[in-house]
Amino acid sequence: MAHDSDTDRGPMVGAIHESPLHRRRSIRLQGYDYSQAGAYCVTVVTRDRACLFGDVVDGEMRLNPCGRIVQATWNGLPRHYPAIVLDEFVVMPNHIHGIITLMDVPQNVGAGLKPAPTERRTALHRRRSIRLPGYDYSQAGVYFITIVTQDRACLFGDVVDGEMRPNPCGRIVQATWNGLPRHYPAIVLDEFVVMPNHIHGIITLMDVPQNVGAGLKPAPTDTTAKRHGLPEIIRALKTFSARRANALRGTSGTPLWQRNYYEHIIRNEESLNRIREYIVNNPIQWDLDRENPVGAIHESPLQNGKSPLQNEEPWRI
Repeated sequence: MAHDSDTDRGPMVGAIHESPLHRRRSIRLQGYDYSQAGAYCVTVVTRDRACLFGDVVDGEMRLNPCGRIVQATWNGLPRHYPAIVLDEFVVMPNHIHGIITLMDVPQNVGAGLKPAPTERRTALHRRRSIRLPGYDYSQAGVYFITIVTQDRACLFGDVVDGEMRPNPCGRIVQATWNGLPRHYPAIVLDEFVVMPNHIHGIITLMDVPQNVGAGLKPAPTDTTAKRHGLPEIIRALKTFSARRANALRGTSGTPLWQRNYYEHIIRNEESLNRIREYIVNNPIQWDLDRENPVGAIHESPLQNGKSPLQNEEPWRI
């Protein structure tokens, strides 16, 4: 494929080895802001056009190990730059073509979905924390979380014949959960379910190498990578979903979620698989769910001061 700069390619290559006084001419569009939102087609060619990435056989590109490295690096870009979307891409023997879309980033949004503080709570009105004292919730690990709506109000849809049918507010919560990795690249989402008045989910916080900066850019030597803790991620999930749901319902400022949330640190594979099964089967068990305001659990007598299901946490092994 011909490029506008093909006729200059010879002189440009030669200029690379000359003194700094003979810098090569830039082929970027002068005055254009390449950080603004837009879709871009990019082509990158190997040094001296050497064929390093594989061969084309019968019209098919067959990648060698170096070619697979290039492909994997391209595929991994969104983990480091959440505000991009990758489109078509190809590795050729000595070059690559690809399409990258830079998404618009709202200027009033900080790192991740982290909400700006709107008020300061006095020491007299601090609720008791249910977090594990002394535990570092920013460290790598797998966490099971449950968040319940304010007053256990059923705002997210209905369970019909053992299947959860989310309404628009429920779909907002689902979309907010799905979008978390775009704002917090060092997390991996696992099983998740939206129920009429609560959510269950599994989040893995990955270990962040301390010598890697934002994106794939080299980090300054005097800084370390930003690590986001579980409380910050949950706070963002609650704040952003509440803001959108309240806008939809016309109830600005109304609490959507209870102020606290439940978490459990998953310590082994058996526990992880049991929790996954519990989440998947949650809609089927809705009639017996402790969070169901009209379910059987609230109509049954307590046994030894507790409902039978309050002791039913099979992942605690």
